[in-house]
Amino acid sequence: MFPESALMAHNCISNTHHCVTVDNHMVIRTSVDVPKGGMITTTYASTLDGTMERRKFIRESKLFDCGCERCCDPTEMQTYLSALKCPKNCTPSSSSYMLPDEPLDYDSKWTCLGCSHSINASCMESIVKPIKEEIESIKDRNKLIPMLEMVLTKYSDVVLHPNHYLMLGVVHSLSQFYGRFNGWLMEDLDLGDIKRKEMFCRKFLEILDIIEPGMSRIRGGTRKILF
Repeated sequence: MFPESALMAHNCISNTHHCVTVDNHMVIRTSVDVPKGGMITTTYASTLDGTMERRKFIRESKLFDCGCERCCDPTEMQTYLSALKCPKNCTPSSSSYMLPDEPLDYDSKWTCLGCSHSINASCMESIVKPIKEEIESIKDRNKLIPMLEMVLTKYSDVVLHPNHYLMLGVVHSLSQFYGRFNGWLMEDLDLGDIKRKEMFCRKFLEILDIIEPGMSRIRGGTRKILF
């Protein structure tokens, strides 16, 4: 139990990260500069989840509704981590994404930025849930990379925004898996595979710059692969 660290306030873009030492001490370090008198925060939810997922988890586990800056912004700080592709195939394609009208309302309508087509929250969930289940069902280590690549082809910028948190999770996994499994070890990869691994790492780091800025374990692991 770490009672002092448990007093830290939550924010979906926190300014600290923590680790537990071998002698069972928790060490809290600031990830970014914190101004004098500024609040020191941690996060109670996964920063890689979309707003609806994070807020539901916090409500169910911590019994409050988060209203931080990220949660209040439908675009999640211009990352579009929860955005869906508009099914109307409207133009221009750069704005044909659906976002919640009221991100703090669990029952909010989702409206396209391009054509104003809207769906209700339950319809949004019916789109996202089976994709999440499909990704979670991929277990065969020998087929992980081609099956995850197939998921990106099937859903990224077709059903979901390329930065959608489910697609981001796949991108992070692929950045780790290329070079690690039999048949996909570093000596097995051609130049195209290596460049694709690099692309995944860089894309993931770009999103981390916004939702998990500064020093963190996940950033360190990704940069170690890249550099």
